[in-house]
Amino acid sequence: MNILFAVLAALGWGSSDFFGSWSSQHENVFVTTGLYQLAGLVPVGIAALFLQGTPTWHSYAIAAAEGACESISLVLLFVLLAWRGGSVYAPVVGVTGLLVAIGYGIPHYGCPTWPVLVGIPFAGLAIWLLAVGAPKDVASTSVHKLPLALGIGCLTGLCDILLANIPYSQGMAPLAVSRVAGCLVLVPAIIITHARGTRMSPRLAVAVGSGACGAAGTLMFFLAVQSGEFNIVTPISSLSPMVPVGLAIVASRQRVGRVQTAGLVAGLVALPLLSLTGGA
Repeated sequence: MNILFAVLAALGWGSSDFFGSWSSQHENVFVTTGLYQLAGLVPVGIAALFLQGTPTWHSYAIAAAEGACESISLVLLFVLLAWRGGSVYAPVVGVTGLLVAIGYGIPHYGCPTWPVLVGIPFAGLAIWLLAVGAPKDVASTSVHKLPLALGIGCLTGLCDILLANIPYSQGMAPLAVSRVAGCLVLVPAIIITHARGTRMSPRLAVAVGSGACGAAGTLMFFLAVQSGEFNIVTPISSLSPMVPVGLAIVASRQRVGRVQTAGLVAGLVALPLLSLTGGA
């Protein structure tokens, strides 16, 4: 059962990124991200009522910083995935985020495990192949996509580090604060871009649905961790960046060259290996 929950977590996270980026192609990206965060706030808020703990002001502050960082990374991720040929860079975001978290963990937890050490060269190979292997019709924008993907990955890793500093014993309330902060940080951008009068449309409804998918993925991951071994669940759920790639190829008929295909395979190997930070 834990494997099923882990697969559903990966599907929930990956599909939420894809459909959120699709919505942002047609609507204001700040409004899209705000609705995404609001949709995720509802289940997190309900969970906070049942999974209560003893949160501190320090944990609330960390959660608020994480929420603001997450919203910024989501805006940039939606922009990246909305670009033509941008979906194949989702694994770059994934492996970069894991590498940042691993780098943070070295002075705190010691040398990485052997799967992580094996996965690092695959991560570097994946980033390089995906960067140099872009088809000619989208190669002109690749120079912008790679730095953007690396930057988003660094923000994602920072979010993971901040969340790791909130003990589970403090319940779900800090995560609810994180979502609220993530919504509030978008308000100035919505005002500046004159999106206050935006009306609900089917495309924005997709953004709401994508936020619900992301929250469902988080819930599935929580259930998977509770019902099974972490070192089985995490490698499976870490494959979520591959979901928007698959959806882009099937739904948007995105072209992927041979070199980039090799990069995706390297990323497919690197992601689960890098997630095994607790040993095999």
